[in-house]
Amino acid sequence: MPTQQDNLLWQEITARIREEWVALAAEEKEWATGHILQIVKKQEQLHQLFLDVDGAEICCQCDGDCCGHGKFHPTLVNLLACLIVNHPLPEPDFSRHCPYIGPDGCLFPPGLRPYNCVSFICEQIECSLEPSRQDEFYRLEKEIRQAYELFADRYVGAGMRGILIRGAILPTYLSRR
Repeated sequence: MPTQQDNLLWQEITARIREEWVALAAEEKEWATGHILQIVKKQEQLHQLFLDVDGAEICCQCDGDCCGHGKFHPTLVNLLACLIVNHPLPEPDFSRHCPYIGPDGCLFPPGLRPYNCVSFICEQIECSLEPSRQDEFYRLEKEIRQAYELFADRYVGAGMRGILIRGAILPTYLSRR
């Protein structure tokens, strides 16, 4: 059953990442923490632009069609962000169209959400943003993407593609490239 396999894979990957994070050298933890906290802050700013044009209401009306492939979005950065800010790692429900959406919405707070989840805006939301706010949105989106790419250049298990896409457990996630 795919949902059972997905759940086992999620549990194994998150357990491995937790173990590696605890064992990571202090200077690496400091580097990762600083960079991830920058991502969190910029993602919260990006989310605020979304909220400023009633993006949450627009998403509720379409029932989050853009979340249909959310299973594959969480990355090493998102999981480490949860660990760094002491937010519980989501317990996904792989039977849902997006396993990270619970009864109260996304299980990841905006600053900890996967890149695809904070950087995508539909045409309706984009058109609701004033031109200067659109510029701000795309400037922040570019900065966030670059920060994720910097992380991916540094660690074997990081990348813009989600950790479940690989479909297998890596020997290590936080080894330097």
